[in-house]
Amino acid sequence: MWYAKEYVPCRAGSLDGTGDIPHDRALIRAAGAQYHPPKGDHVTRDPLKTLFVGRLKLDITKEKLRQAFDPAAHIERIHLVRHIVTGVSRGYAFVEFSSVRDCQRAYKTSHGARIDGFPILVDYERGRVMKGWVPRRLGGGLGGQKGSGQLRFGGRDRPFKPPMRRGHSETPRIPSENRSDDCWRQDALRQVESEPENSTSHRQRRHVPHDDQYPKRRRERSRSSGRRHDRKEHRDRYKSRR
Repeated sequence: MWYAKEYVPCRAGSLDGTGDIPHDRALIRAAGAQYHPPKGDHVTRDPLKTLFVGRLKLDITKEKLRQAFDPAAHIERIHLVRHIVTGVSRGYAFVEFSSVRDCQRAYKTSHGARIDGFPILVDYERGRVMKGWVPRRLGGGLGGQKGSGQLRFGGRDRPFKPPMRRGHSETPRIPSENRSDDCWRQDALRQVESEPENSTSHRQRRHVPHDDQYPKRRRERSRSSGRRHDRKEHRDRYKSRR
């Protein structure tokens, strides 16, 4: 799984991260959208120490959300996103930790933890970290359900898959200037950098032998076809005699 510094809606809308043409109306809307991250006292201070927590119940409280993380990790602030009019939770929150190490530990261990029997989604904040980020309400975002018609790939919930089209490498290439070098993606970047730049897909590397390389096999096929022809001619002669 790999990440990029810049969010491109068309690439996020493709399964392998190589798409360039929008295939739904939401991607067209996201391509022309301008998103400005929120500012003020209601947001966390440091986005690099903040995690996004999704799939929360509407009646979730800060105390229940705090119990889902390691007690050893020091949480400085929890921001539950609520509707501006009704005050009902929108099902996601942002959790800020005191150190990057605690944030790393929570990212690795708290993903999939259950709160009231439901697993939660833990990912890093993208609104203030990723360039060009467009939220889901503007046609972008990540994840989603199949029935929504707005699937977005490249996140922890739905990572990119190997390219489906021939001519592309097995792992989508990330330009050096677009690679994210933060603490969460060091292993993924190291794996991508270790691969050769001119690597080809499995279908391209597969070697299909030609008949000229196996003259013996070709001769056997010709002999077998000749035997079938001889048997057919013998049957025709026998029928003509009767």
